[in-house]
Amino acid sequence: MFSDDNQNLYENANNFPEILGCQPLTLTKNVRNTERIFSFCKNFYSGITSSSFDFDGPEIRYESVGVNRPGKNLVKLLLKLRDVEGISWGNISVLSMHSREKSKYYSDIEGISIAAGDERKENKIIFDSAFRFKGLESQVVIVVDVDGHAENKALQYVAASRARTLLIYCGEKEYAGRFISIIKKH
Repeated sequence: MFSDDNQNLYENANNFPEILGCQPLTLTKNVRNTERIFSFCKNFYSGITSSSFDFDGPEIRYESVGVNRPGKNLVKLLLKLRDVEGISWGNISVLSMHSREKSKYYSDIEGISIAAGDERKENKIIFDSAFRFKGLESQVVIVVDVDGHAENKALQYVAASRARTLLIYCGEKEYAGRFISIIKKH
């Protein structure tokens, strides 16, 4: 069993060592993400993991979408990832800061997506909330619906740290500056 106190989205910390009757083994080195993703996630992290194995990976990106039908622009991005960059949709997860039903992206990609608990399929992406995706991971993660949640460090950490290789934030231009400044630091 693995536990990360930075993923305490519900603010009700459990005493796992007492419940399980064992002493924890502390992992102090990140082995999940690329160095770039790990460095980015440290902006939202306060814990004991201070270093990462030097896994190289692509730059973290911010893709601006328009206010009108942002889901259509997300579909264009997904097609580009599949057709130009050669990434199978089965390796892509789109994580919303809202539930699927409240996301402004979901209605446009509902037909090409499955929920986090469903069996992965090569021709479908996962689209779910960051809350429901906690504890899971994906080669590529696209974070959407950041508006209203940009300051929620625990939720930002959970969403960003799910990406193993490529992390993309996707949203309106007004939120781009905040994330681009964090991305450029790393």
